[in-house]
Amino acid sequence: MKSLKKELVEIVFPYNLYNAIEKTIEKFEAEILERDFSIEISFVVGILPEQKDEFVKYVTEVTKGRAKIREFLDWERKIGKKRD
Repeated sequence: MKSLKKELVEIVFPYNLYNAIEKTIEKFEAEILERDFSIEISFVVGILPEQKDEFVKYVTEVTKGRAKIREFLDWERKIGKKRD
């Protein structure tokens, strides 16, 4: 069943956490929908609703709280922009 709606989470983190974040995304089989590399890295990640809380907790633990996490309630306005 591929029609499961994913919830969106934005993670903003320093470059030195890139590998830890990437491994976490793979571990949870989440999907990176948007990437922004500027002063810090920003990923918008799609994750299954039942995994979201555990994912957010895991990211916080693995980065020792250095990653900023924001959950989106409505991301539709951004879809279509900046998708490489």
